[in-house]
Amino acid sequence: MTCKLCDQPVLARGLCKRHYEAAHRRGEFGTICSVPGCGRGVNGHGLCAMHQRRKPPDTHLPSGPKPKPIRHGTIGGYNAHFRRGTSPCQPCRRAARDYQRRRRGGHTVKDIVTQPEAILDQLETEDRWLPTPILVDLVRDRHPEWHPLTLERVIQRLHSRGHIRQRLIFGDAYWRVA
Repeated sequence: MTCKLCDQPVLARGLCKRHYEAAHRRGEFGTICSVPGCGRGVNGHGLCAMHQRRKPPDTHLPSGPKPKPIRHGTIGGYNAHFRRGTSPCQPCRRAARDYQRRRRGGHTVKDIVTQPEAILDQLETEDRWLPTPILVDLVRDRHPEWHPLTLERVIQRLHSRGHIRQRLIFGDAYWRVA
């Protein structure tokens, strides 16, 4: 099929690429530039190519539908605040805090502070070298809500800070108060 106005192959609406773009620029397909007095065809965002280039960089162009309202008091609302670049409101911060607490298995900041103390207390009461699994089990007897891997990380942190000593026996770590 060839163009109505020349013998080039058709792109759309019975016109070749050259004639289609010219008709589009003239606004022959129904949509014209939203700037008063301009009769050119729309290039994007309701403006012709010239007015898009002339638009100041800080001018907001309508870009699709209006954003959804924030559902405050939910983790989705907390994330929506950050996507929009605003600081989260109190209900959204509370929802995010509760969500993180549920993900950690109910730990609170107070629990995290007391884990090192519980490990040190257990080592002081035993007064002998304890292997990691036994130490973790003894601490979890008192605090079953604490995850074993979290306790192992706390043990390593106490060791790196010099609060407890480590002895490797046949590749197993044994711990004692420093």
